[in-house]
Order: sequence, then structure tokens, then C-alpha cells
Amino acid sequence: MNKKQLLLPMLACFLPVLAGVLLYEVLPEQLPIHWNSAGEIDDYGHKAAVLFGFPVFFMLMEAVLYGALTTDPKKMNQSQKLKSLSLWLLPVTEVIVLFLTITSALEYEVNVVSMICLFMGALFVIVGNYLPKCKQNYTMGYRIPWALQDTDNWNKTHRLAGYLWMLEGVVLIIVTLLVREALVLAGVMAVLIILFVVPVIYSYCLYKRKNNTCD
Repeated sequence: MNKKQLLLPMLACFLPVLAGVLLYEVLPEQLPIHWNSAGEIDDYGHKAAVLFGFPVFFMLMEAVLYGALTTDPKKMNQSQKLKSLSLWLLPVTEVIVLFLTITSALEYEVNVVSMICLFMGALFVIVGNYLPKCKQNYTMGYRIPWALQDTDNWNKTHRLAGYLWMLEGVVLIIVTLLVREALVLAGVMAVLIILFVVPVIYSYCLYKRKNNTCD
């Protein structure tokens, strides 16, 4: 991974600053920065800090992420597409957050909960598509000890995880479009538990089965 791959995501992190400059005078002094589970605004921040501080924060996080990806001892195993996806995740998240902040401040009707859930669902589908192609490394995937020590365990775990991420992503999108918000949030929690717990348990079972067979 070279520094040119970092340039475009960094520039994307900076783009919301332009929107902040153009809209600064028409926006109120306090901008929404947090919503509760019902999609209601429950916290505000000064517009200068939000419009210009958020992009700087995301740019710093982008640099930290780039550093983690490039210092991985097994970086040659990293999926190039997953690396690109990882680097673009923060800029896209920033744009969505500031879009919700600005539209809410201008009193446009935006269903914050649904928009975030749809974004998460789409992200799950995309990540799930690439997880089975992810080889052993220390920065991406399910970096559990027994999977890092066994290539077969790693591959089987990430194959299962890929199916789960795509399936849960599709389910989350459908539920968001058809079901009430309270149930959507409950569904998000269930999805997260399944995505993070089931592959780990499966990987551990593979590890124990192999060890018992060896014994």
C-alpha cells in the first residue's frame, strides 16, 4: 500500500469543510451531533467545531488507520479491496454524519435511524462479499489466536462470516424499509451479536475438534 492510496480518502475527509464554508452563515450556532434511539436530537455542538473539527478528527483517524494497515507484519496477505474499503469507510461515514447534521439543522425531514441502518446494511453486504477472500493478517478479519495459527481455521471462519455478513446486511435493509424503528434498533443489536459471536464460536469449535483429533 502506497501513500497515493491514502490521498483520495484524505481529500474526501476534507470535502465537508467546503460545505461548511458555503453554508456557515445560514446554519444556526448550535448543530445537532447526537440522536437518541427514537431519532430525536439529544446533543449539540458549536457549528465551527462541528463543521471544521469533525473533518480534522476524521483525517487524523484516517492517518492512524493507514499506519495500522501498513505496519501489519502480514500486510502482504491483506486483501487489496478490503484495504481500500477500510480507507474509504471513514470518509463515507463522515459525509453521512455531516449530511444528517446539516439537514437536521436546516429542519429538513430526515429519518436518521433508517438512514444509518440502511448504510450499515449496505456495508455488511459489501464487507461480507470480501471476507472469504481475506487471508491471515493482524489488522482485518477475525483476528482470534486459533484462527491466526491455522490457515484452514481462518479460511473456514471467514467463509462462514462472509455468508453471515451478507445475509444479515440484506435482512437489515429489508427490516429497515418495512418495520418500525424500535424493532429496527433491536434488529441491529441482534445482527451485531450474531456477526461477532457466531464466527468466533465456530472458529473455536474447529480448533477444539482439530486438537481432539490430534490427541
